[in-house]
Amino acid sequence: MTLVKIADTLNLPAAEREPFVKMAKYFESDIVDNLTKTHFELAAETDFTYDQWSDFLSQPPVAGWISQNVKMLASVAERRKLQRLGEEGTNTADANSFKALKDFNEQGKTIDNSNVIIVHLPDIEGEE
Repeated sequence: MTLVKIADTLNLPAAEREPFVKMAKYFESDIVDNLTKTHFELAAETDFTYDQWSDFLSQPPVAGWISQNVKMLASVAERRKLQRLGEEGTNTADANSFKALKDFNEQGKTIDNSNVIIVHLPDIEGEE
């Protein structure tokens, strides 16, 4: 799903959602570069304030989409670094940067327990 589609389906009144859709369009216009920008940098390039960018970027569906894309880019970077480690001319710094990237990719893996249901069953009378 595109970021524009996510912004357009946020559960907000239309007047609040419209700027988010515009921000999503801007964000997707240069997605690779924008994925690593702060809300201050995005505000400096657009007519939106850093507070508006902060609010947009912190919306759970938007933040999740950005996080997923950053993780995919990090995974690709890890594979590329691994490929380069097999080439001649690599050094300790290359190996250390691969390890740091691998550690970053590993730390983002969490257990999704959003589907856990807790049920309380009352004691049956007469049983001890």
